[in-house]
Amino acid sequence: MGNGTSRRPHLGEILIQRGLVSAEVIDEALRIQVGGNRRLGYLLLKMKAISEAQLVEVLSEQLRLPAERIGTVAPEAKGVLPRYLCRRYNAVPLRREANNVLVLAMTDPLDQEAVADIDRYTGLVAKPVLAGQSEIDGAVASQIPLSMRDIFNPQVFNRLARLATAVSLILILVLAVSLYQDHRLRKYGTVTEQASTVVYKNHDLMVGKKSDGKVTLQGHAAFDEGVIDVRLDGPAAFSAFVEGKKPSFSGQQYEWLQWLIRERLARAG
Repeated sequence: MGNGTSRRPHLGEILIQRGLVSAEVIDEALRIQVGGNRRLGYLLLKMKAISEAQLVEVLSEQLRLPAERIGTVAPEAKGVLPRYLCRRYNAVPLRREANNVLVLAMTDPLDQEAVADIDRYTGLVAKPVLAGQSEIDGAVASQIPLSMRDIFNPQVFNRLARLATAVSLILILVLAVSLYQDHRLRKYGTVTEQASTVVYKNHDLMVGKKSDGKVTLQGHAAFDEGVIDVRLDGPAAFSAFVEGKKPSFSGQQYEWLQWLIRERLARAG
């Protein structure tokens, strides 16, 4: 027995009654819908079971809300809602009416959360009417002006902030690598191979380690007026020469030569 209240027919029931889709198609769409938040009408459109015009007409009957074709958005309504919110809520403000009422075309007029958000944002009382998705998309693109609110909206700003953070981190990494390489170059100099000789250069000095074990030293010591150009029998002789001329070298030169003896020449044999 009924309780005396009229039940609003389901979308699927109306579509079947009108002969627009079969019960089998509705059952398939409902199976797909399980576990998700996609609306039945959206699924039927994607399945190409009905057209958008058919969906809008049936939804208007089911929801007992007028369906409205979007013509020209009234000038006083164009700037009420920025594009990013129109797209977020699939809504377009059409016109303002008396008593602070905003007529709002929506694909889902029963989305109370969206309606409440638009009320708070605009300070007006939204009165939803039904419209198709393609009409709303077209109206947003052609009639709702792009504003600074769209450029600096939280969604875009957050993306820009994330992008700026990523770029900053990359720049910091590049700078750190560059500083590290510069530090290594100043401390250790350059290393090249010339025929049978490995050549180390830094601080106006050039040290050559030949394949036969002999070591050459050329360049200018910081506290010597002459030019050094010697050929030594091996790392031990080279080390003794450096120690003998220690007063002639700057601190950086002497430190680098000691590093060469310890880390490169002695290990090379």
